[in-house]
Amino acid sequence: MMPIREFSFGNALSHWSNTQGPGGFLWKYALAYGLATVAVLGVFLLLAGGAIMQFVSMSAQAPGGTVSDQEALRMLGSLVPVFLLTIPLAILFWVVFEGALQRRYIRDEGFSLRISGDEGRLFVVGLLWLLTFIGLYLAVAIVLAIIAGALGAMLGEAGIFLMIPLAIAGVVGFAWVVVRLSPASAMTIRDRKITFTSAFQASKGRFWQMFFAFIIMAIIAYIVSLVLQLILGAMIGGAMMTNPAIMNGTGDPEAMMAALFSPSTLVMAGFVYFVMSAVQGLIQFAWAGIPALAAKTDPNWTSGQADVFA
Repeated sequence: MMPIREFSFGNALSHWSNTQGPGGFLWKYALAYGLATVAVLGVFLLLAGGAIMQFVSMSAQAPGGTVSDQEALRMLGSLVPVFLLTIPLAILFWVVFEGALQRRYIRDEGFSLRISGDEGRLFVVGLLWLLTFIGLYLAVAIVLAIIAGALGAMLGEAGIFLMIPLAIAGVVGFAWVVVRLSPASAMTIRDRKITFTSAFQASKGRFWQMFFAFIIMAIIAYIVSLVLQLILGAMIGGAMMTNPAIMNGTGDPEAMMAALFSPSTLVMAGFVYFVMSAVQGLIQFAWAGIPALAAKTDPNWTSGQADVFA
């Protein structure tokens, strides 16, 4: 096993490009991520496409383009079973790809998608994250509401301005908890047991390095996604504009629906969605490298690993 890189801002930011193990992981991960995302969307559209097309057609034919509340509720009701069926697929999608990338970072494994004990433990970690987000949101919202009420009663409108720094403090506190807990998934794979609050140990003294690494990574991801959206958006827009029903602007709902769901448009849309999803998978992989390095260089981890080097 190669020596583990020392934790630093630069190493955390570039850790995604310095993993060990069998080659070809990144392109396999991106390809599988894109195909799986398209497959999940395909299942959803297969189950819900009829209801969605009916609703769009009704909206186009309704006066003012607005359907009644009863029709909208009926359509939403018909989609409930679809969401109940696709939610497990989305959860399965997350755990298998999270397991694949964490095994790469922590165990230097090649690309593989599977259902094992790792995925089961990551599922529990995901539930703990969900509960944490809900708890943090409620805590921040309740505290700010209480303070806002007290300041409003005492200071009137002037109290609103005092809420701005308090709201910023709430956001910073939220970010502090999330960053400190971010190594949880990597530590769960590392220790082969469910690990969550122990992530505070791996991120101790590293908050600002991790925080700014996440910020830089988010900025890079935003720029890449924006440029890609502009390029691919122009491609799909050009494909749609070649359709006579859209170019002529007849306003015929049936013709417009046929144009939007024509094979050429669907193929182009599927390609665009695949490329965007594949890039999103790579961004997710790079993002996970920051807390993964924190987990691998955890000073409290006594596992007989190789010495850390700069």
